[in-house]
Amino acid sequence: MLSTAHAEDAIAFNIKSGSLITALNDYARQSDQEILFSSDIVAGKETKALKGLYAPDEALARILADTGLVYDIDEGDTILIKDPAREAAAPRPFRVAQMDQATIAASDTSGRSAARIDQEERDEIIVTGTNIRGVQNIASPLTVITREDIDRQGFSTTQQLLRSLPQNLDAGENSTVTASAVSNNAEVGTVGVNARGLGVGTTLTLVNGRRIAAGAGSRQQTDVSLIPLSAVERVEILTDGASAIYGTDAIAGVVNFILRDDFEGAETRLRFGGVTEGSSQEYQASQTLGAAWSGGNILANYEFYRRNDLDTRSKPFTEDALTPSDILPETVRHSIYLTGRQDISSTAFVFADAFYSTRDTDFVGTTVSSALASNTVRRLAQAEQYGATLGSNIDLASDWRLEIAGGFNSSQSDNDISTLTTGATNTFQSTFDLWTVDAKADGSLFSLPAGDVKLAVGAQYRNESFDSETLNLDLGRDIYAVFGEVYAPVIGETNRRPGVFALDFTAAARFEDYSDFGSSLDPKIGLRYAPFEGLNIRGTYGTSFRAPNFFELNGDGVSVAFPGAFLAPPAGAATAPNVLTLDGPNPGLEPEQSRTWTAGFDFTPANAPGLSVKGTYFNINYDERIAAPLTTGLSTLFPSQSVLGPLLVFPGDAGFDALVSANFPTSPLFNPFGLTTADIGAFFDGRLQNVASTKVTGVDFSVDYTTTTGIGDIILGVNGSYLFDFRQRNLPGAPEVDTRNLQGNPVDLRMRGNIGWSQDNLSASVFINYVDNYQSNAAGVIQPVDSWTTIDINAAYSFGQEQSVGFLSDVRFSLNVTNLFNEAPPFVDRTSLVSDTGQNYDGSNANALGRVVSLQIEKAF
Repeated sequence: MLSTAHAEDAIAFNIKSGSLITALNDYARQSDQEILFSSDIVAGKETKALKGLYAPDEALARILADTGLVYDIDEGDTILIKDPAREAAAPRPFRVAQMDQATIAASDTSGRSAARIDQEERDEIIVTGTNIRGVQNIASPLTVITREDIDRQGFSTTQQLLRSLPQNLDAGENSTVTASAVSNNAEVGTVGVNARGLGVGTTLTLVNGRRIAAGAGSRQQTDVSLIPLSAVERVEILTDGASAIYGTDAIAGVVNFILRDDFEGAETRLRFGGVTEGSSQEYQASQTLGAAWSGGNILANYEFYRRNDLDTRSKPFTEDALTPSDILPETVRHSIYLTGRQDISSTAFVFADAFYSTRDTDFVGTTVSSALASNTVRRLAQAEQYGATLGSNIDLASDWRLEIAGGFNSSQSDNDISTLTTGATNTFQSTFDLWTVDAKADGSLFSLPAGDVKLAVGAQYRNESFDSETLNLDLGRDIYAVFGEVYAPVIGETNRRPGVFALDFTAAARFEDYSDFGSSLDPKIGLRYAPFEGLNIRGTYGTSFRAPNFFELNGDGVSVAFPGAFLAPPAGAATAPNVLTLDGPNPGLEPEQSRTWTAGFDFTPANAPGLSVKGTYFNINYDERIAAPLTTGLSTLFPSQSVLGPLLVFPGDAGFDALVSANFPTSPLFNPFGLTTADIGAFFDGRLQNVASTKVTGVDFSVDYTTTTGIGDIILGVNGSYLFDFRQRNLPGAPEVDTRNLQGNPVDLRMRGNIGWSQDNLSASVFINYVDNYQSNAAGVIQPVDSWTTIDINAAYSFGQEQSVGFLSDVRFSLNVTNLFNEAPPFVDRTSLVSDTGQNYDGSNANALGRVVSLQIEKAF
């Protein structure tokens, strides 16, 4: 029998058929029981599915049935998996298959055989937000979406997953072909993470804990739509600053896609779906293959995805738009992912992974120009992203481990833009490459009564390069970084006392030096206090920065000589002087800076098993943001004189003559009115500047409850985010404005709730999505925009090995309906906007697809 602590009550198990290694790890996680086993006695063995209420000993017996293996219990209540036929042989190393309930678990943490029978074998996991193995992310707010969550919610793409998160703004596709989109080379079909609405460049996207190349377009955002969701094991989302851990781009947090690496056998997924209003359909197919042997494993995944375009004429809220126009483009994507690990000794293993993804997008849009003439543009875009990582983990003295890894990533973009009304064609090509070499070591420093004080130290070299033959650009930078992190448990199991159940803290710092603009040192501290079991009170404080991207730094700007007759005059003057403006990039930019602090709690009461309540207050001060100093248009230049400060100078001011002489345009295109230097009465430096600031405060909250009843397992939950402030200032002397609930900015309240049920092999879930009402000024007039509530459903049935034969063995059917009642997006008047498609909805806060019905079939072999 198992230990009485785990054998008294039945537990709801949900273990898939297939690899015995995976099944044992799932059993350990679901029963909270430690298991030791030798990899070579379980490699290649399979087991049947197990789902339902079972006593732990009965469940384990069923899992081991027909495998020829047995189990035993040692003095510490650890389960030992044994092969009776090998008992006379020499002892073999065991793998630990247990995960702390408080630790984020994958089904197999290392993908390799164990070298020691000790605690460190279950400390392989490095959770997002820390560089130390086996340490919980004790203080930072962390959301984990598991493979089971992905399947239960019926997501087929990463953009669908991200759009479901209340903390994320606008995970929709960049598909609008406007004059600005053409000029800034914004790639059609890209999807970036925009946590808190602070911008797609402020959230760092990782794959397996490592950064990948930024997009090759002007926004240089990581395009998450190129990540195949069928290869994802889980997604970890950190919603506070993490520059001390990961470096630049982590102002708003981190999204870490953990890809599958422990699969044995074969899995095929086929999906077909489409809108019930319109002609857009999606087709998806994926194949996963995995194998394991003594000391190693390998996994390969291929995914194909295609979605037809969604035409504006198919939806009532866009039927008045200019035609021909697409709401969403036609998209075809292919993705390949490979990963493998192999022991090279009892104390070291090597790992490698590689990926390739390509997407072709075809988009047609019709816009109206300032002359009220329409232009129809067709944009064919191809995006490619590929890369590889090779590394090794080496066990050092004591419990220390060294990891050395190097990698290469490349993102390429090719866009052909044809103006069908004029026959003109433009081509934009660009490439972003990333080389990385990093080394880090972590282990214990010394012991305190509550546990070991642990340290991680490391260094990293990155080379980023951007080139474009189209734009005649060839830019690059080198980044050198050193970092350290310490974890100290002050109060723990051995020295806890009334009112202080646990107390621990972390501190981290990272120094980065950029070859093209300078350096930054960013710290982060975190604290967790538990007054009693089941309640954690936590807090963090850290600073972050974002380096200017290559487009923002490239060149000295473009100067234009402009007549004052077209401008509003200064206060007290009858006319405005002629002005020489300098616009565009600025090589003198500095990094953006932010300070973030959070305070929150996690409550899992012992007298209410299955209940989890979480809340986090966040406060972000984002300063020295890079922005154009005049966002209201050149006509308001002189009325804004009081806040522009030294950016606007006049004759007689120091340096005026030199500025005019050095920047006066030689091209008639930028001096169309034939002005001379003597005609200029003002100079305005309108290039990008470190002048803007944003302050965001709010709370994230979630409530989850899982229980087992006589009619099945019940899952209830809600996840939401509420903003108290989203205050922005365009210039240091300008007034601060709360832009919350204005179109293009975050809405104050977003929520997603769920109700789920499962019994035996059948499951069903309902999801409720809510976006609060806000205001639109897109047409130049403040107009109310209604709140938007939609309902999604998902139902699935699994055929286990014990229930069926032939094709239906290990087959799972799932039906997913998004926007069940086909709720149209709230009306937003956009028809009077210049250079817009006239589509009357807001893609940042609503999805234009309407009801989408999808059927998915999964088959395990």
